[in-house]
Amino acid sequence: MLLITVCADSSEERCRELQRRCEELEAQLKKKEEENTELLRDLEQKNAMISVLENTIKEREKKYLEELKMKSHKLAVLSGGAGAEGKHHRLPHLAASRHEEEAFGRKFLRGESQRQSHQLLQADASPRQGQAA
Repeated sequence: MLLITVCADSSEERCRELQRRCEELEAQLKKKEEENTELLRDLEQKNAMISVLENTIKEREKKYLEELKMKSHKLAVLSGGAGAEGKHHRLPHLAASRHEEEAFGRKFLRGESQRQSHQLLQADASPRQGQAA
């Protein structure tokens, strides 16, 4: 009888141990499911942000390409549009002209251009005075 009681007590104890272990595993499973749900929510938010950024990049690229196309067309019109070889010969000239215009603008802002203009006007006026006399 004592042996049966010990076996029964042992079985009952084993049953309680298994029950406790099962409850622990269920709690761990629930916690992992909650973490998984939270991670999926974060992933959805990040995917939405990626989609918005991709669309923004596409719009900016499209706008940039349109501006580049307009500037290329403007450059072709300004360079005369006469074949690739003619363009290559005119581009350095256009760049030099632009550089000269910028230099003139800087000089003008410093007042140097006014003195030169005054000297040129005097030089132009001198031949006219000789013609009038």
